[in-house]
Amino acid sequence: MKTNKNMLCLVVMLLMTSVVYSQTDSLNSYMIIAAHNNPKVKAAYSDYLASIQRVIPAGQLDDPELSFSFYTKPMEQVNGKQVASVSFMQMFPWFGTLKAAKLEKSWMAQAKYQKYRIVGIEIAFSVQKLWYAMLSVHEQIDAINDNIRLLKSLEEVSLYMYKSPSAMYGKGNGMSGGNRMSDQLRIQVEENKLAEQKENAKSQFDLMKRQFNILLHRDENIAIAIPDTISESLKPNLNIEDIERHNPVLSMQKAEGQSYVAQREMAKKMGMPMIGTGLEYMFNKKRDGMSDGVMSNMNGMDMLAVMFKVSVPIYRKKIRAQQKAAKLMEDNANESYVAIIDEIQSQYDDIMRRLDEAKRNIKLCDTETHILSKTVQLMHTEYTNGLSSITDILQTQQTLIDFSLKRFDAVAEYNTAIAELEKLAATNDYSINNK
Repeated sequence: MKTNKNMLCLVVMLLMTSVVYSQTDSLNSYMIIAAHNNPKVKAAYSDYLASIQRVIPAGQLDDPELSFSFYTKPMEQVNGKQVASVSFMQMFPWFGTLKAAKLEKSWMAQAKYQKYRIVGIEIAFSVQKLWYAMLSVHEQIDAINDNIRLLKSLEEVSLYMYKSPSAMYGKGNGMSGGNRMSDQLRIQVEENKLAEQKENAKSQFDLMKRQFNILLHRDENIAIAIPDTISESLKPNLNIEDIERHNPVLSMQKAEGQSYVAQREMAKKMGMPMIGTGLEYMFNKKRDGMSDGVMSNMNGMDMLAVMFKVSVPIYRKKIRAQQKAAKLMEDNANESYVAIIDEIQSQYDDIMRRLDEAKRNIKLCDTETHILSKTVQLMHTEYTNGLSSITDILQTQQTLIDFSLKRFDAVAEYNTAIAELEKLAATNDYSINNK
């Protein structure tokens, strides 16, 4: 167990501010890297950009129709022989149809943008969660090293007492030199156990570092700047109203609901007539055998005609089905919105509970490690005077190790719960940096 944690609490408190800033700055940098490099975020952003492109054609008219007719045998008319014709027709939907179609695609694009934000924020949370787990394991390795050094020191004392003639008989409990030799063996067993525990922790830490780099979508062997100490994150001042106002899942659900409103309006407009206007130009050549007169003056004259067209949507069943489907989807989106609010409330309450529980665990571990550290020091002194057994020391030492490791886990759990709270409120939203 580190001395500067258990015996020099004042120094730790003085250095706490600088440690927090260092830890936070490094973590923020890694979250930004993940937001730019992670393929899931990139894919969601591409999907959003594609949805924006769908907005442009949604508000445009259909392409006009251009047709050309050529008669293999000229068709005789009163003003000559028609040999060919060219027509141009543009259809216009009912008033407001194009606006509703564009509005629907715009809301769907907004939903895609919120989905992109959700993916980015989720990646940022994954970075935070793995980061705090790494720091906890890193601290545990250091704590195990400290305890190994403490056992080494105890082993040296035991060896000295074994070799010293004055230690052949204990002063208080009658322990002999033979017992001291067995003490060394007991200590070595504990050292081996700690060494194995250390190797397991190092293996876990190396795996976490590789996973962390993969999360950032970079070479898994790149070095990671790990702070020396894991400290408690600052608890943000967030209430449930703040979370509901900024939560991207709610924003996405709301955008989807609005798109169905526009879709229903568009279906209604599609049930109205479409109007088409156009021009037709007829190519004529002179007709043989026409006598002088008015019609002869028009003989062979090309003609221009103005056309007007109306589509009558008499099949109402499909229009009503489209409107009903849009209304049902709108109702579904509204109910889902309410369900998400309930889920967020439940998550918020659970996070608050876990924060309180982690805080209590940290306080308990601090109290116990402080007491046990002093106890172990006293027992070491007593051991040199033959007033304490090696069994008691090792048991107390193991309890101290357990509380030390539990504290690191408790701090990691506390910080992870805060990160989850920040995820609900979209605090770490780096989506704007990708635009």
